[in-house]
Amino acid sequence: LTASLPVPFQQDAERVRQRIHLDTAVFFQQEEPTPYLHLVQDAIWQERRLRMTYRRSDGNWVKRLVEPYGLVAKANIWYMVAGSFNTTFTFRISRIQEATLTDSRFERPLNFDLQAYWENWLVRLEENRTRYDVTLIVPPTHTTLLVEAFGEGMYHLITEEGKTLDN
Repeated sequence: LTASLPVPFQQDAERVRQRIHLDTAVFFQQEEPTPYLHLVQDAIWQERRLRMTYRRSDGNWVKRLVEPYGLVAKANIWYMVAGSFNTTFTFRISRIQEATLTDSRFERPLNFDLQAYWENWLVRLEENRTRYDVTLIVPPTHTTLLVEAFGEGMYHLITEEGKTLDN
């Protein structure tokens, strides 16, 4: 991306890069293999359709011809947002089993906003996911381990219940 900037801005971009580093990897989690990520990127930039075999979250396999609109990286997991059959879908890149870039071109919808789509998709995902209430009894000396394992959100859950990590 830096190379595509006008020369005066390349130096500014390098300065920012030297001062801010984004490490999106989650601690203690293996990185997912994404052998087709570069092919998906090519399809997006060239606005070419992608033929793929995809393993859905339920384990079933589907073959799809898609029009890739964009990529999203969420906590080191890559997703492709793509159109197919006049509907927009979200595909986890690591679940692509085979992919071929076609010669067929498409026009990305002019009014498509990747960020707005992603935010709406996350809201729908959250609303539709199955929840299980769990009560843990943890000695006060071990509550910090919960925060280390599950992140700062766990700290807020613990303190929200009127408990502190020091009790």
